[in-house]
Amino acid sequence: MDMQGCIQSTTFFFLAKLQFWMLTILYKYSLTGASITDQQFDDVFSKFANISELSLIKCYMLKNLKIVSGKLKKFTLTQWRNLKKATIQAPNLLEFYFDGDKMPFSSMNPSSLERARLDFVLPDTVISNFGDVDRSWYTNLHLFVQKFNYSKGLIFAISCHKIKSILIYEDPREIVIPPSHDVKINIIPMLQIESLVYHLMFIRPKIMSILPCANSKVLQLLSSLKGCLLKENSGKKCAFNTELFNWYHELKEVINLTEAIEEEMGTIWYSWLKSTSLIDQVTNFMFKWEE
Repeated sequence: MDMQGCIQSTTFFFLAKLQFWMLTILYKYSLTGASITDQQFDDVFSKFANISELSLIKCYMLKNLKIVSGKLKKFTLTQWRNLKKATIQAPNLLEFYFDGDKMPFSSMNPSSLERARLDFVLPDTVISNFGDVDRSWYTNLHLFVQKFNYSKGLIFAISCHKIKSILIYEDPREIVIPPSHDVKINIIPMLQIESLVYHLMFIRPKIMSILPCANSKVLQLLSSLKGCLLKENSGKKCAFNTELFNWYHELKEVINLTEAIEEEMGTIWYSWLKSTSLIDQVTNFMFKWEE
């Protein structure tokens, strides 16, 4: 064999070994803006048996996505236009993040999940008011969130962006979802409640309604925040020193609402609460912010 042939043979052997090595150890896979078809994705994904983290963003050519994996732990599926169906069979999946206007993953079993974020945003061309939702989408969403295993110590929070209202279930035995398509859902471990409340503050909520459990962490947190603001407003220093309690001094007041001042909550949110079984269970807080 001549030198060139020897080099070619060695190079081919090296590339073959490298490809095998990559297919064996690759555990993170991300596609952003890829022009890839359903079949092309199936062909690629089937070669990476050990992927534990998968991220698909702006892959607009995908229409019928199928994910079958016993190794997948984290899946991100965001910014979609044409996806009609996502079949996800991943019994060991722990984290799932989605944003879009539809719900292509309704057949998924989320019982293994320990964390999820579902962000539903309609296109700018679509006008949707509170109380105006697609019944099929609403039913599928309600059934989906009921399938989580909340006995793991998970809490459920849903934010309605347009009316700046938030509902938090610390003990999600019976979930009622607000009739709005413009919502973000967070399901996280109870131990991370302070981080959740901190991030919920980004929408500058007007109302936060809590369905508390015994020894409620959320009620303790908000009561502490209320006390902290009272101290600062009277010129005293607050004992807390976390990001939540130093909210850029934009938060002016936290009010624990009672029925006597229910009109301050706003008609739409409180009217909806009164129409549900939640009204006798919730504790409501009103937030006043700097203009």
